[in-house]
Amino acid sequence: MLLTTLLYCATVPATGPLPQDAYVWQQAWTPAVQEAVDTHPFRDLVVLGGTLDWEEGLQLFERPALPPESALALRVEVPPPGKDPLPALQHALAKLALAYPQAPYLQLDLDLPTRRLGEYTQWIEALKQAGLPPLRITALPTWMDDPAFGDLAHAAPHYVLQLHWFDPKDPTRLLDPEALAHIEQAADLGVPFSAALPSYSYTLLFDADSQRVAITAEQGRVAPIGASAKPLRAEQLRADPAAVAQVVAALNQAHPTELEALVWFRLPTSQDHNSWSMETLTLVAAGDTPAAQAEFQVQATGEQLWQIRLLNSGTDTLTLPELHWQQTPTFWDALGSYHRETGHLNAEGSLAPGESQVVAWARFPTAPTLLVSH
Repeated sequence: MLLTTLLYCATVPATGPLPQDAYVWQQAWTPAVQEAVDTHPFRDLVVLGGTLDWEEGLQLFERPALPPESALALRVEVPPPGKDPLPALQHALAKLALAYPQAPYLQLDLDLPTRRLGEYTQWIEALKQAGLPPLRITALPTWMDDPAFGDLAHAAPHYVLQLHWFDPKDPTRLLDPEALAHIEQAADLGVPFSAALPSYSYTLLFDADSQRVAITAEQGRVAPIGASAKPLRAEQLRADPAAVAQVVAALNQAHPTELEALVWFRLPTSQDHNSWSMETLTLVAAGDTPAAQAEFQVQATGEQLWQIRLLNSGTDTLTLPELHWQQTPTFWDALGSYHRETGHLNAEGSLAPGESQVVAWARFPTAPTLLVSH
């Protein structure tokens, strides 16, 4: 009877909101990044402290004025087969620990092919004997079906399950469509873990033949894809706040006790246009679904002259919509990001919550009306 009771208790899920952290992944520590770090609403931060490339070596980033409980992450490129990465990994982690001795733990961000998980376990076991601060690793859902992942998870012994990714071959979503199932699968190992969720976008760049030629994950940072043709068109691939909010709400209702926290990738800044706004992220982090709201403000600027401003009065980013006149003015033109079409206005871009821009002027006897095309 006692054994049965203990087994039952071990399977009872936890309820209520989970602790939440956020990644700071920008390499350049700008004033906007510092402001976001100083004002963030999360429990703790995981800050990219450096990168290890097997051709270019170790690069550490200056991180001034970090909150005292901030952890440091090392992004590591996949070691070439046959190369012993241990000396370089130990050296890099030791340098990171020396630069930021207050860090409670260090995180290895290394997306190895699944077939090499056995090697990774050996590296982690060796690094644990090197006198370093506690180590955590990031893990991919695709690893969990491999028997070697169990050994790796227990070696860590805390890992971050990445429930987001960008697949250049199929860039249709950034959130793992089986996020909740993979969390349950991870819990079966009996090892404490966190789950990383997306709060970012990629900008995809296309050439004249509609072939993807590059992506940008941070403002001004371009990663080429294939040929180096000049990009002619941009398209944003954005993590869907509603879909992510559903995952958070479900976890608030019930989650495995092994799941200790959520980690957001990544902390928004005022200049990072490839991340959600902080208002959107705050709502999603509570399990609530944000929504954009287009609102027009019409201002008289002269006799029968009107200026029209588009405001996003909602809580999510507004993709600039196609706009139509309710009654077409005698004279009018598009402004800002918009351009004039026959009887309507088109644009590319977006407005964060609370942002606005002037989109048109018109000459009309009374205040003209623009409508959003659905």
